[in-house]
Amino acid sequence: MRRYKDFVDIGRKYLSKGIIVIAVQFRIGFLGFSSLGDSHIPGNFGYWDITEALNWIKTNIKAFGGDPERITLFGYSAGSTAITTLGVSPYSKDLFQQSIQMSGSIFTSRAANDRVISISNNLFSLLGCMSNETKNIKDCLKTKDIEEFFDAMDIIGSTIPDVNYDIFGPILDKDFLPNDFNELISLTKPKPTILGITEMDPLGYILFLGNNSLRHLCIPKEELPNFGIFQFKNYLKQKVIKNEYFGNFSELVIEHISNFYLNYERPEILNNWFYLERIIYLMTDIQFIVPLATEIKNKQGWPLFIYINKFINNKLFPTNIKIKKNFHDNDHRYVFRNPYSNYQYDENDLKMESLMTDFISNFVIYG
Repeated sequence: MRRYKDFVDIGRKYLSKGIIVIAVQFRIGFLGFSSLGDSHIPGNFGYWDITEALNWIKTNIKAFGGDPERITLFGYSAGSTAITTLGVSPYSKDLFQQSIQMSGSIFTSRAANDRVISISNNLFSLLGCMSNETKNIKDCLKTKDIEEFFDAMDIIGSTIPDVNYDIFGPILDKDFLPNDFNELISLTKPKPTILGITEMDPLGYILFLGNNSLRHLCIPKEELPNFGIFQFKNYLKQKVIKNEYFGNFSELVIEHISNFYLNYERPEILNNWFYLERIIYLMTDIQFIVPLATEIKNKQGWPLFIYINKFINNKLFPTNIKIKKNFHDNDHRYVFRNPYSNYQYDENDLKMESLMTDFISNFVIYG
């Protein structure tokens, strides 16, 4: 267990319950999901990696005391999106029996779109590999050092300032994903599935976790005290209701959305935290609740187990943050411990960790 990034605890507490934990490695970013939409650079390479790993597990897990007919996939955030995809692809859907999907769905608008093709073209151009023949592009890319890719990506950036912030992700390639997800789900045998989110998934990266790849969505600390209706609408205009999506209707859409979110259960006294909270509600709906609801609707008849995790330890929040709700990746600390974190678990944390370990273990063992 120490060989996997020194994550000593990644499987120990589950191993004691008779569960084998396997952490699969796969390509991500431009290495895993760049695509030109053809047979030479089709995309979805990361998912092919996982599929190959699942084939190996199914073939060999019995030698380690495991059951090849009792495989459960677990994924968080982008990992959850991956599981949705693997669960409907004709190449991988029969390689496992059930899944646990936390805070992520393929039905989020950032998860699968053709933007990856234009970004890939941009990347390959920066590398000096553009050609009218995709095969020539591929051959050129093979001559490049990985540092050249990283230098080009420093120019492009890891995300864009948009609610659909991902630049590399899955694509409907007519092979690994031969149809849209609605159709693929209808062709898939139902699997027992846990689906869930936290109460306010975007809270952290909007209010105080601004040094990561989602910094484009973070509201600067100095702007928090004066955040009002103007800033609320401006955030919509810059990140969500862009002219490139809505054209001449942008202002009208912004007004309708503002009226909906700002008039719902409107308190008598309005302050900056009211408007900040409503931005987070909006982003929670767009990025998590609506995609989750869409997946649930498309999986009618499946044995689904749905949750919303509201547990939070207030010591996680900076002193200037007044909105204290469970946020994205916070609950992950109760599933697997992170050896690089100095977080000190108190009694309530340990109770939550025990609860989540038990509910995951019971699902893996009993379904």
